[in-house]
Amino acid sequence: MECGSLHAAALRRLGVTLEPDPEAARRLAEQAAARGFRVPAALEALYAVRGGEALRRLLACSDDFVSPAGLGEPVTWRWDQPRDLVSEGRLAFMFENQAVCLWALRLDGSADPPVEVARDPDLAWRPCTPTFSTFVEGRAFEVEEIWSGTEAGGGRILLEVQAGPLRPGDLAFLRLRFEEQVASQGWPGEAQWRFQRGTARLLIWTSDDQADWFIRDVSEAALAAVAEELRPCSDKWAFALSRQEAGERVLARARG
Repeated sequence: MECGSLHAAALRRLGVTLEPDPEAARRLAEQAAARGFRVPAALEALYAVRGGEALRRLLACSDDFVSPAGLGEPVTWRWDQPRDLVSEGRLAFMFENQAVCLWALRLDGSADPPVEVARDPDLAWRPCTPTFSTFVEGRAFEVEEIWSGTEAGGGRILLEVQAGPLRPGDLAFLRLRFEEQVASQGWPGEAQWRFQRGTARLLIWTSDDQADWFIRDVSEAALAAVAEELRPCSDKWAFALSRQEAGERVLARARG
C-alpha cells in the first residue's frame, strides 16, 4: 500500500506528503512484536514515515500522541492500576492534554480500525470514529480549517460561541446550506460536526445542554453574513468571543 494512501484526504488538506522511514518502521515493528500486537496500516502511516513526529504533533494540536516506544505499553491513566489495553484488544495512541480522556484503536485485524475514546469520570469506552483515517481527517480539518491562520495577521477570523443545544432539525438546516465533512463522537462533548462552504468553516461540539460553535471566515463581511445565517440554529448565544479585533467587531454588530 502506498505510504499515506489511507490518509489521502487529510494529507491533501494539510498539503503534506509522506515518505517511508525504514528505520522508524523497524523500531515500530520491534515494539509491536515486544508488546504482542499487529500494527494497523493506518497507524503505521503516521509512525513509520519521515517527519512522522512533526506530523503527529501537528494533528494532536495541544493533545499528546503516544510515542513509538510507548505504543502497546500498559497505560497509567485514571484507573486504579496500569492496564494492559492490548490484552483487551485496544491500542492507546493519544491522550487529551489534561488527561481528561484517551483515544485508542480497536485491534480488530483491519488496516484502518475504528477509534474509541474513554473519558473521565466514567472511564468507559465509547465509539469515536469508524476508522482511524476518519479520526485523522477530522483532526486535519480542525488544524487547517479552524485554528490555522487565526493568529494576528493570519488572514482568517474566528468566532467562538457557546449556545443552547442543537435542536431537532438543526443538522438538516446545516446540511442544506453547507458541505458536511467527517463527524466524530465522544470528546469534546458528545459529538463533533464539521462543515464548509466557500471560505466558511464550522466546527460544532454538541452535548445535551449546550453547543460550542467555532465559526471561521476570511473577512468581516463574510463572517458576519455566515453568523447571521446561522442564527436560526444558534440564536441563544450564552457567550461569544473572538480573540481578534475584527471578530469582536463582527460580534458587536451581531449584538446590535
